Amino acid sequence: MNTGVFGCLWGDEAKAKIVDEELARGCYHANVRFQGGPNAGHTIYSKGKKYVLHSVPTGIFYEHLDLIIAGGCVFHPTVLMNEIRDLESKGISFDGRLHIFSNVTIITKYELASDGAMEDFLSSSSFKIGTTRRGIGPAYAHRAARIAILFEDLFGDDAALLEKLKRLSVDVNPRLVAYGVDPIDPLDALSDLKEHSDFLRQYMVYNTYIGELLESGKSILFEGAQGAGLDIINGTYSFATSFPLSPGAIQISCNIPMKYIHKIIGVAKAYPTRVGEGPFPTQIFGESEDSLRRTGNEYGATTGRNRRCGWPDRVMLSYVIRSFGITELAVSCLDTISKFSQEVGSIKICDAYSINGVNIDYPKSITDSYLKNIQPVYREFDLSCDCFRINNINDLPFKAQNFISQTQDRLRVPITMISTGPNRGDIIML
Repeated sequence: MNTGVFGCLWGDEAKAKIVDEELARGCYHANVRFQGGPNAGHTIYSKGKKYVLHSVPTGIFYEHLDLIIAGGCVFHPTVLMNEIRDLESKGISFDGRLHIFSNVTIITKYELASDGAMEDFLSSSSFKIGTTRRGIGPAYAHRAARIAILFEDLFGDDAALLEKLKRLSVDVNPRLVAYGVDPIDPLDALSDLKEHSDFLRQYMVYNTYIGELLESGKSILFEGAQGAGLDIINGTYSFATSFPLSPGAIQISCNIPMKYIHKIIGVAKAYPTRVGEGPFPTQIFGESEDSLRRTGNEYGATTGRNRRCGWPDRVMLSYVIRSFGITELAVSCLDTISKFSQEVGSIKICDAYSINGVNIDYPKSITDSYLKNIQPVYREFDLSCDCFRINNINDLPFKAQNFISQTQDRLRVPITMISTGPNRGDIIML
């Protein structure tokens, strides 16, 4: 059995916790990150300690697992090395376990500078995206433009790598100057990349690695970063990430046929959140939003930025579930929304959008342009109860059971996991 785990909206859905719980079943041999970069923060609580992963797969805490960073990912060598060293200092072993595809895109000084310069340039306009300034978007853009640096380039001839950096500089430096930023010397970029190349060389494998595991009968869990609402093709474009997030992205990134993917778990927060700019139909605003943010500690794991918080949006979820082929749903943070309901009384639930005065229960699109024309249609729901750390469905308060039952009926997909706290074991398995 091979499984994909995806966030259903805009990230921060506690995917890492669900991946961790799924891996705890003991039926997988490997865990793959197939897209994204160090802009994503996957938070895990293990043995009373909090860990925030950025590029390393969540399965690092299971010593028997192979860990793979596949071709659709991006990373900066220093950032990845620091993450590995930090985990090793905490007693986590990487020996013979981590494998990085040779065709992964490398973030260089050029992508980092481009990301910051562009975001600064757009910050005074309505076109600001709200990126993490980690160089993710420019790295994917340079890959599409066929001028990116690949992981394997770090271990070849230095003169050849320098030539590729010079080619990159011809594209990037004029734009940096136009944004008022100093150009980058290719020699400086080369020195930056080579600083840790000897350390990282041990992890390189070729892009047939996962296919060979599958052909030998190994079971793999594929984990995505961010969430479906940020998909570059079918998400809230132009406020999106820079690589596809759908199950089809597994095939592209991992160089395998889709026939190997058997189960798709979508992870949905009991209430949606979003970091950065972009459409958010059910955003709450005001003191109520501040209260929910405090209750759920809704601050970015990577950047610390405030997460925007909203009322449950089953319309958006229905779009993602149908578009992504979600076969089962994991609902996280039920304890948070129920506690919030205790504080404020009834919450609001969106089961329909209104567009031109007509109610719809399934949007035709979720692009920024389309969502500007809709209004959420709400109903009141009393969810005031205590769900914290309940791990048996029979112990879940009736109000919470009703919320889960209605969500499952509306979305027409089975809910198989309900998270009720941050730690391992704070989960109801159905």
